[in-house]
Amino acid sequence: MPPADEPIRYSHRLFEVATPEEARGHILHAADAAQLKERWQVETPWFGGLIRHACGVLPESRVLDFGCGLGRLSKWLIDTVGCRVVGVDISEGMRKLAADYVGSPKFSAVAYEAFRADPALGGGFDAAFACYVLQHVERPDEDLPAIAVALRPGGRFLLVNARLRWVPTTHGWVNDDVDVLALAGVSFVGLQGYVFPPEIAVVPGTDQETAINLYRRP
Repeated sequence: MPPADEPIRYSHRLFEVATPEEARGHILHAADAAQLKERWQVETPWFGGLIRHACGVLPESRVLDFGCGLGRLSKWLIDTVGCRVVGVDISEGMRKLAADYVGSPKFSAVAYEAFRADPALGGGFDAAFACYVLQHVERPDEDLPAIAVALRPGGRFLLVNARLRWVPTTHGWVNDDVDVLALAGVSFVGLQGYVFPPEIAVVPGTDQETAINLYRRP
């Protein structure tokens, strides 16, 4: 921990991982390994199915997974629907692990810097999603407009987000009180909100702490 008088700076070093087990522990909060495994098994197909139906993902769709991590939802969509997915992540370790975990030529993982330079990543996307990601990013006010640009007109974006911000900094986790949902309403047209069923939320209270909203690019 740096000295208390040192300025607080954003730091994504927390997300640099070396193994799939370490990656899973960073992606999903859990009390122990058993609960983490249960979250992965129970929540992944529920969120994957929601993305599929809410965003209208078809076999021919090109989908953006913003903050893909290990690629758990990318893998579900590719295995279940057969679409193409491009994952974006700030962590080089996550990107390398995601390529192995997803294990499909229909998946590619690109650096955050490449996404910001060209949000459409060469072609534009039919749908996009960000699952428990934007509560951690440094500049959601810049990332949300970039996601909108990445989508083709009318493309849908599903945002799954904690209601509070948990920003990784040189001084630990910080809540900067930025309203991600309000920012999303600036770049997108809001379509619908969803309830996270308590029976799907393996960790008690996660359903109440999670906001799920569907948007459309104008």
